[in-house]
Amino acid sequence: MPRDLVRQYQIKIVPLNLLWDGKLYKDTIDITPDQFYQRLNQAPRLPTTSPPAVEDLVALYNQLAETHDGILSIHLSGEYSRTVDMARYAARQVQVPVEVIDSRSVSMGLGFVVLAAARPPQGPPWPKPRPRHALIPRIQVRMFVESLRYLHLGGRIGAAQRWVGTALDQKPILSVQDGQTGVVGQARGRKAALKALIDQVAMYASGHSLHIAVVHSLAALDALWLYDQVEEDFNCVEHYYVELVSVLGTPRGSGCVGVAFYVE
Repeated sequence: MPRDLVRQYQIKIVPLNLLWDGKLYKDTIDITPDQFYQRLNQAPRLPTTSPPAVEDLVALYNQLAETHDGILSIHLSGEYSRTVDMARYAARQVQVPVEVIDSRSVSMGLGFVVLAAARPPQGPPWPKPRPRHALIPRIQVRMFVESLRYLHLGGRIGAAQRWVGTALDQKPILSVQDGQTGVVGQARGRKAALKALIDQVAMYASGHSLHIAVVHSLAALDALWLYDQVEEDFNCVEHYYVELVSVLGTPRGSGCVGVAFYVE
């Protein structure tokens, strides 16, 4: 999530962990995304990821309990990480009510759910605003990756799908739906893959107001082109540019470009 939004809405973030060659790193604190992707490209084996320690979550909840009478704890899809389980366990150890929400999404798909919860309700008090969970099934995530190798090694896709896109510079187009990664298409070359992402957005956004974030891992030029194209083609009421953090880049590798979005 963009840092200015984190500051504006006073969002607290507990980083996930990376274990790499016997050393533990807190994502974005002990290792930056640039450092991570540069190392990943030459690494013989993938790092493993793990959720925050229960103790870290309890410490944050107790800190917030000093000034708040309730906490919303929103997390990466439970299909990708045990963070939701850790948060529910930690919630039972504090005195203030903690509502733990599984976003069923990743990256700015999760980010949009957090923003919806952080922002004050708009409009008159009646009809009542939609519950914060209502946004979750509306979030769409699409991306393409250089190779399915990392997703396969990380157990995110099956052996058969792993071979999609290995020939003729085919780029797999992936979706994240209800916490699951699937292959929804392929394109030959990065230029065609970028256009395929625009087509995926157009399936939902034509004629609607669009909330969208362009995300990438060491693919700034492609991501900036996509950002500008989305701004030109659609009615964007909210538009962000975000780099994938290391934990999310582990199963995707460098060169990934994607979008997370929903429409009104």
